[in-house]
Amino acid sequence: MEMEKEMEREHKGSTKNVNGWDRTIMLSEREMQMANVTVGLPEPAGRPSDLSVSGKIVPTPTGSAVIASKFGGRVIKLLVRETAVPIRTGQAVAVLYSPELQALLREYQSAVELQSKDLIKASLRRLGNLGLNENDVKEMIQQNKTLGEFTLKSNASGLVSSVSILEGQYVEAGAPILRVESNNRLWAAIDLYSSDAQYLQAETQITIYHQGTNELIGVGRLTHNIRETGTNQNIRYLVEIRDIKMNASPGTKITAQFSTRRTGSFTLPSEAVVRSGDKSYVFIEKQKLAFERKEITVAQSSSNRVTIATGIEKTDRIAISGGYLLQSTYQLRFGDQP
Repeated sequence: MEMEKEMEREHKGSTKNVNGWDRTIMLSEREMQMANVTVGLPEPAGRPSDLSVSGKIVPTPTGSAVIASKFGGRVIKLLVRETAVPIRTGQAVAVLYSPELQALLREYQSAVELQSKDLIKASLRRLGNLGLNENDVKEMIQQNKTLGEFTLKSNASGLVSSVSILEGQYVEAGAPILRVESNNRLWAAIDLYSSDAQYLQAETQITIYHQGTNELIGVGRLTHNIRETGTNQNIRYLVEIRDIKMNASPGTKITAQFSTRRTGSFTLPSEAVVRSGDKSYVFIEKQKLAFERKEITVAQSSSNRVTIATGIEKTDRIAISGGYLLQSTYQLRFGDQP
């Protein structure tokens, strides 16, 4: 404290702007020696290592489709039985028999035989409520030997993620029969300790492998965290896999790998970084004996080195010692304003 007071007495008036910089600290050669301020360049962070975490493929947040019948019926034949198989729009997935549909078709046939336009119109209106137009009705009557039997077709293309019925089972109107996920994109959920979450940013590349076979599923990007859980403050992240190499269905266990070093990160001696509240700073030499405080983002800390994620450039000349005395001087002159 005595050293700080002496520096303050010696250097009154040093709060003036330097070449237009605001809040610049001007020191004398003697003050530099008293505060043991030395200047150096940041060092590139060391070779990055890969972090592996477990997770699983999850249903696509958007692009998921449910295939269901608009009327109740019994499943006569199931044409798609397995998950993780691709299907296309219009593909037949099941053959059902519906007493409700049979009754409505017979009603329509009777109306046609009576040549009653009003009855035909009313009958078609009821069939239309089930998603059938007049051409559909005529085609059903002509093609199906058993009235009330119909083929259910997929309304979406993608990968089958679940099959909810068995042959012989009766399904209610609107009940899911198949669920289809878009095969243009896959999504994975991964859980990280909060201490590891610092390495994940929107641009972080995440490589996804099948946990059982170690086959490459694809490369993805972080989307957002969806929840924090447990005493260890695990954070769950969603990862969108765009460069897909292998199809996988929801529930498939995966291993996700990503680098533990951000691109362009640097390291500094711990003494170079000063903290105030929840923020971290360094002092950059703007010209000889003139220092400007700069807020930074810390990626990782050890006992003697700090990895800086953002806030400095490789050409910045930084006060690598004497940082806390510079901080005290800054606060005496300017308070703790940015």
